[in-house]
Amino acid sequence: LNMKTASTTSRWVVAMHWALSRLQGTSWPINTLTHSEHAYSLCILPVCFFFVAFTFGYAAVIASQSDYILKDSSRQRLALQTFARRHQVGEELHIRVKRFIETESIRRETVAREVHFLNQLPDRLKQDLL
Repeated sequence: LNMKTASTTSRWVVAMHWALSRLQGTSWPINTLTHSEHAYSLCILPVCFFFVAFTFGYAAVIASQSDYILKDSSRQRLALQTFARRHQVGEELHIRVKRFIETESIRRETVAREVHFLNQLPDRLKQDLL
């Protein structure tokens, strides 16, 4: 590309491509790209940046929810162990209560997901579904 004789639009596209590719950490040699390749890069790089940001954000949400569930489950198991020691609960009953706590935790999480799902539906569709 001869940038000295290129149009203002072409120079702007090449400059924007260079700026965005520098944010990415890499840059293709400008002299090997056509104007349409520069324009494509200008369009696709922000989409890729958004996708990466969305992926990291969603991973953080999943991690925080998992952490909350694990902490809640740990608190319940600790309370059960304390109660079982203090009141000398038998091993079989201890295991049955532990299984109930785990099953109930899964059931509550499932109900919460279903409620969230139903709240997103329009009223008419929700009525048809229920």
